[in-house]
Amino acid sequence: MNIYRKVGSGISFAMGKPILDIFCRDEDNARHTIKLSGLPIYFYVNEDEEFEQEDMKSVIKITHGYKSLYGKPLKKVFVRKISEARRLGKVYSGFESDLKWDKKCLLDLKLTDMFVEDHGKVYTLDSRFNALQDSKLEGGDTIICASDAEKNLVTMALDNLTAYHASSPTIGKVPFEVRHCNFDIEVIVNNKEQLRTKEGKIMCVVLYDSYTSEYTAFRNEGSERQMLNKVFEYF
Repeated sequence: MNIYRKVGSGISFAMGKPILDIFCRDEDNARHTIKLSGLPIYFYVNEDEEFEQEDMKSVIKITHGYKSLYGKPLKKVFVRKISEARRLGKVYSGFESDLKWDKKCLLDLKLTDMFVEDHGKVYTLDSRFNALQDSKLEGGDTIICASDAEKNLVTMALDNLTAYHASSPTIGKVPFEVRHCNFDIEVIVNNKEQLRTKEGKIMCVVLYDSYTSEYTAFRNEGSERQMLNKVFEYF
């Protein structure tokens, strides 16, 4: 059993199949890369949408019983390649087909910061999602309970957290936590083509800072350049 803090993620390939690379550090601040294979590649489409026969050659299986954010019935489509998910997502309604596969895997595994690795599997230690918490089945109300083995593993890991794992972010010192900043950019365009050619006008930027756990909004009040300069000055 090893406890790590997630730093980032990437994708590598073996025999043509994607592998999730989790870049992390241990309690001695040493770098590690945890590699996970066999993770699914999938996206969603409208429940009533049918695939062309040629496109079905890329599909491994389809499961049902999901809903969109606005309650629209969806089905989950599993495919063999990341590129196939992106292509089919553009041809059909395609929910989540444009998300980066490694980021999507992290979301599914609920890896936000600390996690434990044991015998080639990883388990989040996030108090909101770990094995000690009951969770609802995706798209339904069925309660999923983790196995006793998972619960015992997470309990042992939490009992063995060191000062390094419990440390707060400290800039310029070790131990430290990598600073993550997420941006949400709102753009005004007249058509989808302008999104591709980047001709739209940026009207607002919202920034989330992992060090402060706060959102900061920057609004275009007449000058896009001045607004973006304020975003850069934030750091």
